[in-house]
Amino acid sequence: TKEIIENGVNGYLAKDEKEFFSYLNKLNKNPINPKIVNESVCNKFSKEKITLLYESLIKKTAKKTFEIR
Repeated sequence: TKEIIENGVNGYLAKDEKEFFSYLNKLNKNPINPKIVNESVCNKFSKEKITLLYESLIKKTAKKTFEIR
């Protein structure tokens, strides 16, 4: 959840019950725009961004593997 939610942008992450109800009241008064939520999540998890992360992971893993040998 922490990877997806940007506190105050596309949702809220409450630390405790008191904070949860505070956020709930805030959302009831001023709901988050669904388009903003969609854009936030799509930007964070676009296929281009995910592909670059996988490529980086594979390169780091391969480099470590060859360094060990």
